[in-house]
Amino acid sequence: MKTQHQHSKKPAPEVEVDMEPITVFIEKQRKCLMCSTVFQSEWAGHRVCPKCRSRSSWREGVA
Repeated sequence: MKTQHQHSKKPAPEVEVDMEPITVFIEKQRKCLMCSTVFQSEWAGHRVCPKCRSRSSWREGVA
């Protein structure tokens, strides 16, 4: 004789999840992509030193 098992699937409870990415800024010594001077970078995308960023060629987008 076979016994029948009832599988009652309960819906998963709704859980609110914060999906905002976690951003970590790591300051580190990096080499400027324009003049090769080592400078203190504030985050991973900060690759041009303050001196080069203040130049008109940087502001105008001239390489």
